[in-house]
Amino acid sequence: VIGLHPSALPRKTLEEEAVGMICEGEGFYTVLDLLSERPLSEIKGLWYKRNNHISANPRAELVNPDDLAMPAWDLLPMHKYRAHNWHCFGRLDKRSPYGVIYTSLGCPFSCSFCCINAIFGERKIRYRDPKKVIADIDYLVRNYNIKNIKILDEMFDLNENHVIEICDLIIERKYDLNIWAYARVDTINERKLAKMKQAGINWLGIGFESANKNIREGSSKGRFTNEKVREVVKKVQAAGIYIGEGRIQA
Repeated sequence: VIGLHPSALPRKTLEEEAVGMICEGEGFYTVLDLLSERPLSEIKGLWYKRNNHISANPRAELVNPDDLAMPAWDLLPMHKYRAHNWHCFGRLDKRSPYGVIYTSLGCPFSCSFCCINAIFGERKIRYRDPKKVIADIDYLVRNYNIKNIKILDEMFDLNENHVIEICDLIIERKYDLNIWAYARVDTINERKLAKMKQAGINWLGIGFESANKNIREGSSKGRFTNEKVREVVKKVQAAGIYIGEGRIQA
C-alpha cells in the first residue's frame, strides 16, 4: 500500500489493515527495488510484516522530478476522464477531454491540518524544468486534444520565475486551455495573475481556511489579515480568474 495514510501511520496501517507491506514515502525507488526482487530488508521506504513482526527500513531518498519519465497516458482510458462541473463553468459537454500534470513536488509550508508532507518526510518543494512541463502539455494537447487541465502542485504559485516561464511557454503556443491550480493569499501578485490568465489559468484554489485570524495563525497557515484576504480576492477577480476556496472546519 502506498499513499498518504500509510506514510503518516505506517505501523498502525500494518497492525490494523490486511496488508503485508506498505511504503513510507513517495514510492518511486521503493517500488523499483521491489520489482527488482531485492531482499526486503534492503528496500528503503518499505515496512513489512513477517510472522506478526513488523520491520521498518529507512526512508528512500526523494526523487529528482526531472528524472521521472512522462506519465504513460497511453495506458489510461483518457476519453473517460472528466473535469469538475465548475471547472467547465457548468458546461457538461465541455468536461472532456481532461488531463492532470505536476510542475513541482512537495510543499515548504507546515500547516498543522495538512498531511501532504507525510509522504515527503520534510518541508521542501522540488521543481520540474519548465521545458519538461510544457512537453507534457504538448503531448496532452496534440494526442488527446486536451483543453481542461488541473495543475496538481501543492503550491503552483510560489516561485514567480517558475510560474512566468511555464505561462510564457503556453502563451507562445497559443493553446486554448482552461486550467486550474493552487495558490496562497501571501504569494499572489498582479504580475503572476496577468500571466496566468493569459496562459489559460481560469481558476485558482486558494486556502483561506477560515475567516477567523486566530484559527489561521493557530494552524500555522500564515499571518495575513482579513483585509489582506479581501485585497487578494479583488486582485484575482480583477484579473478575470475565478476562485475555489479552501476551508478547514474548526
